[in-house]
Amino acid sequence: MSTSSSSRSRCYVVFGGCNSGVFTERPFITNPSGAHYFPIAIRCLSIEHAWKLDSLQSIIKTAKINEDTLPADAARTFLTSDTAHGVLQQERHEKVVTGFYSVLFGFETGIFTTWKDCHQAVSGFQRPKYKKFISFAEAIAWMIMKGEVLDTLKAKENETHRPLVLVDVNLHSETTPRRVHVELPSETPRRIVIPAFPLTSSPQSSCAWRTAAPAHSSMSLEASGTSKPRVYQAVRELSGVQSAHYEPPPHDDTPMPSFGDLADSYLQSHGFTLRAVLCIAHAVDTSKSGQEFVDEISGRGLAISEAHWLWMLITGDDGF
Repeated sequence: MSTSSSSRSRCYVVFGGCNSGVFTERPFITNPSGAHYFPIAIRCLSIEHAWKLDSLQSIIKTAKINEDTLPADAARTFLTSDTAHGVLQQERHEKVVTGFYSVLFGFETGIFTTWKDCHQAVSGFQRPKYKKFISFAEAIAWMIMKGEVLDTLKAKENETHRPLVLVDVNLHSETTPRRVHVELPSETPRRIVIPAFPLTSSPQSSCAWRTAAPAHSSMSLEASGTSKPRVYQAVRELSGVQSAHYEPPPHDDTPMPSFGDLADSYLQSHGFTLRAVLCIAHAVDTSKSGQEFVDEISGRGLAISEAHWLWMLITGDDGF
């Protein structure tokens, strides 16, 4: 086999563990949801990419990461490494590598560097769990943390201690929020963030099917001071709004595909019918790229900009 053809053939890096290294065939890797986070398989487009990623094994040795190292400490090691953040970034900007796709549950698990390979690993799997990242450091940290996001950013490490500003937020008050400045000692955490309301998101639901959430029947449907009814929820096909509900519709427990918390909430709040959701699910399963998905869904009437947004919500892939 020639050097050029060999460099273009896909290969694997086994990251961490006793048998780490570069392989030309898919190595056997135990379930990544098991007791320990290593080893992790990385599917590469070429041997050159594999060598670059394999060179990062030195981070494990330098940091002395072993079976006793806590996942958060191991993940933080990569998140604070400039080398781990920078590897294959030139290839990503050249769009040879479209991102770093971490797959925790799928037909094939590990990290992939193209959406095509990731799609093959998760398409048709009953309960896939995967996420796209822009750097290898974030992707490997997510795998180490078993799908949890470690709230550690390098910029925070360089922040200086500063007075803490607490804002007493009252959503029902028209007065200006009260500010209290508190001087913090050096050993006190330098920032506390108190959200006004909880925001929860998940790139991919742990369940492949869902039912619609019950409607809130206590919501007022009439505008204040007028008898004109308000629209509670639209009824949408991909081609547009077909009708509207002026009161909460009866709860429907028909199983339908789940795309993750954010995407499910978006589709339900915008009133997409079961037929529309099934068309979207079919497009996700059969499309090998975001552009194919957009072409398929926009051909059925959905606005192109909304199709882009849906693809990003469902897959985490924003590259077109």
